[in-house]
Formats: sequence, C-alpha cells, structure tokens
Amino acid sequence: MAVPAGYEAFHSLRRKGLTLICLCLASAVAMGTTVYVDSFSIHEWESYMDIGPVAMSLEGEDIQQKVDDIKDIDGIQKAATITLGEGSFRSARMIYGSNLKIAYIDDTYLNEFPDVYSIQSGRYPNSTDEIAIAAERVTDLNASVGKTINYSYYRTDVEEPHWINMTVVGLFENHPSQLPGRYGSYFAIAIVLPEVLDPEGYDNHYIRESVHVEINRDPITPFDVSSSIAFVRRIEKAVWSLDPQYEHQGYSQYRVNDIIGRAIIDYSDWRISARMTQLMRSAGSILLVILLMLLAIRYNVNEREYETSMLQARGASKQDTDRIIIREILILSASGTILGLGLGVLLSRVALSAVGYFQFVPDLFFSEPFLITLESLVLTAVVGIVLPMLTLGGYFVIYAIKEPVEEGEGKLAKLAKGLKLIRWDTVVLVLSILVTMALYSLGNQAQANPILSFIFSVVPLAIFLAIASLTIKALRKGSSRISSGFEKAIGKLSASVGVRRVGKSASSAAPTILVLVLAISLAWNMAVIDASLPVTKKSHARFAFAGDVTFHLDEQHPEDWEAFFNNVSSHPMTENTALMSVLDVMLSTQYGGDLRLATFNPSEFSQVGYDYTGTLLNESAILAQ
Repeated sequence: MAVPAGYEAFHSLRRKGLTLICLCLASAVAMGTTVYVDSFSIHEWESYMDIGPVAMSLEGEDIQQKVDDIKDIDGIQKAATITLGEGSFRSARMIYGSNLKIAYIDDTYLNEFPDVYSIQSGRYPNSTDEIAIAAERVTDLNASVGKTINYSYYRTDVEEPHWINMTVVGLFENHPSQLPGRYGSYFAIAIVLPEVLDPEGYDNHYIRESVHVEINRDPITPFDVSSSIAFVRRIEKAVWSLDPQYEHQGYSQYRVNDIIGRAIIDYSDWRISARMTQLMRSAGSILLVILLMLLAIRYNVNEREYETSMLQARGASKQDTDRIIIREILILSASGTILGLGLGVLLSRVALSAVGYFQFVPDLFFSEPFLITLESLVLTAVVGIVLPMLTLGGYFVIYAIKEPVEEGEGKLAKLAKGLKLIRWDTVVLVLSILVTMALYSLGNQAQANPILSFIFSVVPLAIFLAIASLTIKALRKGSSRISSGFEKAIGKLSASVGVRRVGKSASSAAPTILVLVLAISLAWNMAVIDASLPVTKKSHARFAFAGDVTFHLDEQHPEDWEAFFNNVSSHPMTENTALMSVLDVMLSTQYGGDLRLATFNPSEFSQVGYDYTGTLLNESAILAQ
C-alpha cells in the first residue's frame, strides 16, 4: 500500500539536510564560543586555585580545643593549630612595619603542613630570644641567619613598645599566596616560641588562635563551579555547627575564613565576565545564529507547504500536519545539537591555536587545556533544541494571526493595514542614525556610562537590520527592473529566472541575504582590525608609558642604576634613552590631595617620549610651547 507523503520517517533529504546544517552551525557557534572561554579559563583556574596547602583558616573562642572534632568533619583531610600575633621589627635603627604577623607553630602543624613554613636555611627557634623569618623579608629587615633584630609587641601593662633583642636562627619560604596581600592576614612572616606570644603579657586584641584546615579538593572542579561552591559551603556549615548555640541563635562563635571558597567565587566571577565580554564581541556571530535558526525553520516549513496542503486536502487536520513538522524539527534539532557539540569543540580548539587573523600555531591546538562546563552543555542544548522549537512556535502563531487579520474587515484588520503603511525599517534606521550621532558627540562619556555603552553597542545592529530590510524590499519590488538591466549581460532567460526567483519566489531570500551580508561584514571587519592592530598596540603603549619601552628602577639598589642604564644604551636595538625621576607629593591646599612630579632632561626625553596623541615629542607642538 502506498504511504502518504510526509508520514514516513525520512522524506526529502534535501530539506532535512539543509535544515540540519543550519541547526548544526547554530549549535556549533554557541558551543565553540563557550568552550573557547571555558578552555582558556583553565589558566585562570590554576592561578586562582594556587592558594597553597591551607584551604581554610578557622577562628573563634576555644577553636583550638575543637581540632579533633574539626578533623571528623566530612571533607576535611587535615587540621592543625596555629597562634598568630602582631608586632613590629626594628633593624639598623629603622622600624619596619607595625602590624606584621608573628606565629607559633607546633610539631603537629609542621607534620600536617610542611610546605607552609618551609625552612630554607638554619632551623626553627628553640628559645624565647630566637626567631625565624621569611626569606622574602631579609632585604627589608637587613637581617640574615646569626644577626640580631629588635622585635616589639603590644602589652597591656606598658605604654611604650616593649623591644626584645632576638637572634635570627632560620629563614623559611612562604607560599606566594601567604605573602602580604589577598590571604596574607592568615599567615605570618616570623616564627617564635609560644612564650613570646604569651597571652598574659600580650594585649589579647592582637593575638589570634586559629586552626588551619586542608579539605578534599577532588570534588572541586571548574566543570561544575556551583557544586564546588556547595561542597565548600557544607564544610563551612559543619564548622559553624560545632557551636552548640548555632541552631538556636542562627549564628556561630566560630568564623570560617574560606580561602578556597573565595578563590572559586573569584574564578566564577572572572569566567562570567569573560563570557559576557566574549558574547558582546561576538554580537555578529549571535545574530548569525538567530538568522540561521530563522532560515532553517522558514525553509523547512515552506518546503512542506505543498505537502501539507495535499495532506489536508486528503482529510488530515491542521493539528496532524503541525505535529509532523514539530516532530521533524525536534529530531533535526537534537541531531544538529549532537553534531554541533563536536563541531563547536573543534572550532574552539582552532580559536585557541590562533595568535592573529588567520595566524595559527598548530602546537597550541593540542597543548592548550580543554574544558567543557555544565553551563556550556546547557546553553548549547537551549540554542540547539529549545530555541528552534520556540522559533517554530512563533512562526505558527504569527501566521495563525496573520491570515484571519488580512482576510477580515474588522477594526483589527484595518489596524493591520494601517501599520503596513508605516515603514518601520525606515523609522528604525533614522532613529538609530540620530542616536549614533548623539552618542558620538558625547565622546568618552558614552563609554563611561554603562547604559549608554550598551546602547552604543546595540545601535549598529539596528542600523544593519534596517538597511538589510530596506535592501530586501527593494530587491523584491525592483526585481523586474534589475532583471531588465542584466538582460544584455547574461541573457533574458537567465536574468528573469535568477533575479525574479530570488526577489519573489524564494521564500527564504530575506534570511539568506542577511546571513551572507553579515558573514561578509564580519570577515571584512576582522581583516581591518587585524591590519590596524599593530598600530593600535603601538599607540596604546606610547600613551601608557610615554615611550616605546619603560624600565622601573629598583629604588633600594641605586648603585646598580648606572650599569643597567649603560647596558640598555649599548643594546643594538636601542636608538635613544632618557632618565626620568617621578615623585608623588602631597598638596597642602587640599585634604588628601596628591600630585605626581616628573623631572627629566628635555633634550634627551624629547627623543624618546610621546605626547597624548602618540606623536614624538620633538615633533609635537607641546615641546614647542
């Protein structure tokens, strides 16, 4: 028995093939963009997660007595006590710092965290007049093993600082994350015995008993940041619950300085920001995705128009034919998403290996890290499956409303006919041009304002769509004249069939033209950017440094300046050099105001310096003035 056309599983390979290609490309663009950001973010993940062996620092009254309970918490691998104090150092009659961290650590801490304070030379202190300091502070303190430095701490029974002579017996190395900065307040630059940090003589405001904790980091992964944060939060709550009053009061006496949790959140914020930036840069690609989606759905539905009318003439209901279309689009969307995943991953690897416009380093294709996050998979599924179904639903709704309105004679039909008289694309084009001119007149103020900056990035898209719409209408309505103009060049038959078919018969002409024009525009813009990028980088460097290359000399070793200057001057690539001294001074007429003064030899600096426009000073009007 013959099977009615349209009811079989696979019919019209051309229609399904072209639809599948469009949907696959849309998914590939979405997948490629997100996987590119995710894979590149591995470098940032490694940087943010380089926090050292201590994941958390716990504080609170009697927290050190809870160390055994802390070790029993699920997810915690190590825990050890550490006592921190604050004080000052004096060396060569110079006071260095006023709130520097000094610590006492026991053997348990050294066994659990041997890399936190790793002795490089000498040993740990054995008496109250001995001290071990961080190797990074040797230059600042003018100290070394065997030398004596003065240490002062805050006491409750004396007003003046209480200075103690201490002998440096060891130098230890800090993990970079433990140096003063982001997490430096949880670690120390010097190690002493507990008697030096005796709470009876110390001002209790400046002493802090803590427990350093290492957790199981296996569940923490950039693939699913939300689950990683949830895992860390469960450990935090378990620590809070060690306080018997936590459930009743709603807060705990124990504080959790979540070093690793903060690092995960910072990475997540960076990745979100990078994604948003990349999406804004890829506005043209996003528009391509939307147009490809519209092109695929419109082409598929219109190709089935004759088949649908024949089925309805044979007794099939409109709901039945719509279900056939929906089922086919759903199957093609799922297939396109699966294929788009692989193609998107391949595109992301190509992007990671690119070092310029059509400039690639093949080794980076394999050596760069690879990551597909859960968010990328969800976004690709939305773009590849949900968005086509929404587009198809909107297509059905628009045509369901359009037909009765066009045929009717009521108020709604009259309103629809009246709206047709208004050339919305012309109105959008005029308004967009006026807005663009207004934003350009504001200069840098438009870029500084986030709302105006967003409008500034959207307006070119509106101009593009309006011009594209007007061009398509002109092509359709003027196809006869265009055909007549090409008759002498390509023949009457070719001109009539080609131009008029694109202008009138081809139902997918509009999105096809949009896709082609946008693709050509994007390629042209990228070529222009690549050609102008070296000049842009050079101008930015000149504006930022006032010269092609700037070296900041170490103020603590002025004796090396002359040798370094002569070394730079004698380099074969060096044409001219100049010395500049910069000094920050406070203004006496304003509270908190400051000013930066620069001194240099004008005849020397004019050969290497640039003005704010990037013009060499000896050619600039500034020097002439």
